[in-house]
Amino acid sequence: MFSTTEVERLRQVENEQLVRPAAQRHVLMCVFVMIAVVLTEPRHVILAGAATVAVAAVVIGLVQIGLSRSRHVRFWMAIENLVIVTTIGVATAVTGGLESPAVPVFCVMAAFIGIRFNGLLSRVLLAYVVFCAVAGVLIADPGVVTAQPGLLTSWLAACMAVWIATTAVGHSERRARTDAISDTLTGLLNRKAFDLRIESLEQQAAGRSLPVAILMCDLDGFKHVNDTLGHDGGDDVLRRVADSLQASARSTDRVYRLGGDEFAVVLDGASVEDAEDVGERLRVGVEQAFPDLPRVTLSVGVATAEAAQMHLHDVKSTADRALYEAKRGGRNAVVCAAPA
Repeated sequence: MFSTTEVERLRQVENEQLVRPAAQRHVLMCVFVMIAVVLTEPRHVILAGAATVAVAAVVIGLVQIGLSRSRHVRFWMAIENLVIVTTIGVATAVTGGLESPAVPVFCVMAAFIGIRFNGLLSRVLLAYVVFCAVAGVLIADPGVVTAQPGLLTSWLAACMAVWIATTAVGHSERRARTDAISDTLTGLLNRKAFDLRIESLEQQAAGRSLPVAILMCDLDGFKHVNDTLGHDGGDDVLRRVADSLQASARSTDRVYRLGGDEFAVVLDGASVEDAEDVGERLRVGVEQAFPDLPRVTLSVGVATAEAAQMHLHDVKSTADRALYEAKRGGRNAVVCAAPA
């Protein structure tokens, strides 16, 4: 029912909550490498290492700003990993190559990449880890390939083994998280996914200029369907409603089943007029989907907010009140609340 792209975006929203602690650990990891350098290397190397870590810390800070303001979380995570791996490579080059205390950190980065990324991007990032490890070692000691080939190969093999193992773990985790944000009956995204989307949009509010609309939708006459057709018939109606909502919504809109016969649609970048138009299309779509069940119609409550007032849980409450007005006014209607 929902595309791989939609699932990936929801995973990214969840990753926003996971990435920030991970990024803090990355910064600490750079600090630990620097401490190891201070304890083991001469002064000129210490200065070079300090400069490298300082630059990396600034770049990671900028990446964190990007993470907080962009919906392209995986892109910023990849950039952050590139910066950190580059830092480790430089640290390896200036602190002794294979003897550097930075070398084991390449295995840590391989593990992180295996868990957090998948597909081509994961393989590209792993290749970059290998490249930085080899480059750092060779810059420090070009003769190591002939002098200690087994040690270099063992470190690279360890990175590969860690990546393979954590890739399997990451796949299982992504599968579990996909199941956690989907509604098993209709295939739509569920309430957890809806809450995650709201939180993400609120966090991005500072960097946004486009409004957001929330449509709260509720079936009319669904109790009659259950009483007449039984729960199996009711489940079939819900699946047909889900199909209709997906078909009527725009390709950029997200449709959620919140529970029972209650649905929601989040319209990113939609004006009041756009939101009302989409709400009417949803209503008409459901009405036309059930010519054999004239009692099954849809009531829709619409509320919008500008980016500067992106308190979307309040917008949802406003949309709920508009939905109540649609019900009270006779049902099978769209009621649009005043913009927040």
